[in-house]
Amino acid sequence: MKRTILLASGCGFLVASAALIVAHFVTAPAPGHVSMQIEVKPAVMTSAYKVYANRAAGDGRYWLAKIILKNEGGRVLENLETSFQVPGHIAWTTPRKHPALLPGQTAVALFYPRFPDSVASKTTNTTEQVEFRLAYDGKGGRHEESRQVGFQMRGRNDMIYTTLPASEVVSAHDLYENTDLLAAFVTPDDPVIKYFVQQLEQKVLGGTGVGAGADVEETLRFMRAVYAYWVASGIVYAGTEGLPERSGDSISMIQHVRLPREVLVGQAGLCVELATLFASIAQAAGLEPVILTTEQHAYPAIKVGKNLIPIEATAVGMPGRGKGYGAASFEHAVRIGQANLQAWLQGRGESVIDGKVVMQPGMPIGWYDIAELHQQGIVPPELPDDPVLKQKIDDTLAALLGGRRASAQAETPPRQAAQPPEPGVAGSAYSDPRGHFVITIPAGWQAATMPYPAMPALALQAMDRSSGNGLEVYVFEGAENVYGAMSVIQQAIGSSGGVVRFAASGTATLGSKSFTRFEGSTYFPATGSGTEWEAYARAADNLTFVATVGTTPGQLAARRAYLRQIIRTLRVRA
Repeated sequence: MKRTILLASGCGFLVASAALIVAHFVTAPAPGHVSMQIEVKPAVMTSAYKVYANRAAGDGRYWLAKIILKNEGGRVLENLETSFQVPGHIAWTTPRKHPALLPGQTAVALFYPRFPDSVASKTTNTTEQVEFRLAYDGKGGRHEESRQVGFQMRGRNDMIYTTLPASEVVSAHDLYENTDLLAAFVTPDDPVIKYFVQQLEQKVLGGTGVGAGADVEETLRFMRAVYAYWVASGIVYAGTEGLPERSGDSISMIQHVRLPREVLVGQAGLCVELATLFASIAQAAGLEPVILTTEQHAYPAIKVGKNLIPIEATAVGMPGRGKGYGAASFEHAVRIGQANLQAWLQGRGESVIDGKVVMQPGMPIGWYDIAELHQQGIVPPELPDDPVLKQKIDDTLAALLGGRRASAQAETPPRQAAQPPEPGVAGSAYSDPRGHFVITIPAGWQAATMPYPAMPALALQAMDRSSGNGLEVYVFEGAENVYGAMSVIQQAIGSSGGVVRFAASGTATLGSKSFTRFEGSTYFPATGSGTEWEAYARAADNLTFVATVGTTPGQLAARRAYLRQIIRTLRVRA
């Protein structure tokens, strides 16, 4: 009896063991398996080859290839290694190690290619391959897999504004997602650009430079010299040819953009090319350039402290378009730049001066601080020295200076002293000791000449303390820009705790000479005091005049006629 029981029990154990063995094979984890999702940028800019090598540039978004690995199996995969190469340009990279990949876990491998400097000389587009290799320990030992995906290597003059698929573009800003790469076209360390700045400072600016810490007047003087060289040497705006074009489903916007050295000696440029050239020259001189872009336009500006001085670089003129398309004056180029800036800040697509639309640049896109972008890794390519281009600069300067055409301090006819004012205001005529201007100071007003040493441009200040009416006359030497002069006054008052606001309000003729009129106000929060005023500004013959008449807040409208009688007595010699 016992024997039978034991046999039965033994059979039970055997059956149970067999069931466990079967269950083990049925429920055993599937071997590890890796799936790969591969993304490769459809194209790269060779002018920005240094950017792609920098993991930090653009917050890391300028990779060439991205591989997403996922363990689709049930077992841990160990000792994963990933590496990349671009045949003919980049050898296999040192494998990046991933110790383990758990079931269901993902890992990402990014490829930031270190292209050789030689790609900066590439002028044609070619199709290249990026190869990816994966090795890992799995069932049965070591496994290796590889993939190969093509991409375009663009010539150094191609600017790629976006790499988004067309299906993902939902707004104008999406078409310009990579516009910060314009900083790679700003080349202050280019030996040719540095040589140009050196020659400009020595032969045009009398051996003086600007550099970090330059004030508004110094900056305007330098900007004027650059603009004068452009105009005199025949550099022109090349029109709208070469605007970004759609290319396929992935690369939405590409534009052919020449390097600044090419524009400087080639004597023609698109708006974006003139902007990057101006920015390159300015940064090589030690200034702080900014490039502003819209849907249809780009233009440069220079930061000076808290001020921004924009200039419409395309105002150099357009060839072959007949009368009215010649070069504008430097003053007018800056004035258009100011109108563009106001439109940009207000989100408008039209730039307006004196109530008239002067440009339609389109809606604002971006504001690019070049020094800041360079510091973040959006840097230009290494460019070789070029004695031929330097010789062209020498030849051009020699020809221009021989005719005194490019000098920022060009000779002018002898100046005539300002003529006495016409009668009309009871008072006495004040003549500036330097002969710059004459104006009538009403009877009973207290006057002071050069009242503030910290603001030497303020030549005269007069006031009637009983009414709060007053006048001021500023004379800026070595500058020919009314907006820049107004900004200097605004900054000086701001440093004393005052808040100045102003806007252009038309033009006026004083003594047969044209002035830009501004309306504005000054307020000192600490004392609760202030004034309302009109300013009349004129730039000519390397001088800028600003004369203001004003009164207590709320009284300007009632006293405007009387104050304008005073300002109409102003006579300037330039």
